[in-house]
Amino acid sequence: SVYRISEERFFRIDSGDQRPAASTSDIFPSSAEEMNRYDLIVFGKGARHFISPERLKLLRNFVSEQGGAVLFARGKSYLGDAEGLDQFEPVEWEAGVIDEFRLQPTQDGANAGLFGQALPAPENRVWGSLPALRDANRIARTKPFTRILAEGKIGLNGRETSFPLLMVRRFGQGTTAMVNADGLWKWDFYPEARELGNMYQEYWTQLIQWMITYSEFLPGQDFSLRLDEGRVQQGSRVAAKLGYRGKGAPNPPLVELRDSSGKVVDKFTPAQLDDSHWSLSFDSPEPGTYRLQMIDPQTKAPGPDAQLEVLRPPSELDELNPDLEFLRAIAADTGGEFLPSAEPEALETLFKTVEEENASASGGVTWVASWMHWPVAMIATLLLGLEWFLRRRLGLT
Repeated sequence: SVYRISEERFFRIDSGDQRPAASTSDIFPSSAEEMNRYDLIVFGKGARHFISPERLKLLRNFVSEQGGAVLFARGKSYLGDAEGLDQFEPVEWEAGVIDEFRLQPTQDGANAGLFGQALPAPENRVWGSLPALRDANRIARTKPFTRILAEGKIGLNGRETSFPLLMVRRFGQGTTAMVNADGLWKWDFYPEARELGNMYQEYWTQLIQWMITYSEFLPGQDFSLRLDEGRVQQGSRVAAKLGYRGKGAPNPPLVELRDSSGKVVDKFTPAQLDDSHWSLSFDSPEPGTYRLQMIDPQTKAPGPDAQLEVLRPPSELDELNPDLEFLRAIAADTGGEFLPSAEPEALETLFKTVEEENASASGGVTWVASWMHWPVAMIATLLLGLEWFLRRRLGLT
């Protein structure tokens, strides 16, 4: 953590070190080598004091080319001119701030794996029990391909409105995110918030870890492997992309497809797009859970992997429950009666009603089948036997 005290005074706190290190320089990475030591850079307020045109180029390369991540943890991180930081922000601003609101995760946040897996699900009561937040900057619009993972909910005159609060956006091979709120410290300060667990620490820990995995490259790895879709139907095409952020131009990597037992069922050599990107496409195998494993072309060691779930094709036996609305519509169109219950008493009542209606419609005349009696059956049998005897006698068989 680097803090600016005055124009020429800064201090830094390293992990595990309780004593800050004072400095007259802003202690911000000034070369690509220094920048690439990190996986994520978090900006609070006053971020523009750390940025110069040279460092802005390093930061852009760090995110777009090296798969790094940038998180704006307190909304708009500067006053006045952005000096180039706005290119990383997932939104465009308008004047004004929003005072009190509460954080509510969205379904997109759950689909992305942040809420419901790393953090409580959107419907969990904990989100409505946390202290309110404040000081969110008003947003003119979100930039294309921005995902809204959580919203700020405002209650006005009995009606509830919302605005984007937690947003994430792909930026080249990396990602940028923004928490457009202040006051999350109250989640760790108020006694009633403490009773819900250490949500303040848990929120930031899980968000930071999720952001790193959301970027193209995982920490410490020079190769990346990403599936376009992790769940596909049997027989459909599976598409994947591979990337490289190290030095030089490596040989094309090898990709192995393994089943749930770890057995290799297929091997692929991706098609090269450029010096640092490859693509892969193949037909999905039999239904089941598989894992794509990349093999480093230099060391032959396993690299990044991705899970693939192949679903069996839908069949008529997937859903055997009756479609009640469809049956009700048929009954209405044909003048029939819809019985939602299949109880024997209800069916017996229905059959009696139908018999009475039929008898009334026919004037009381009841049709009785004569062939059901045994004399009729005997006569029919004798006639068929006589025909067979005559055909035999006349040599017709």
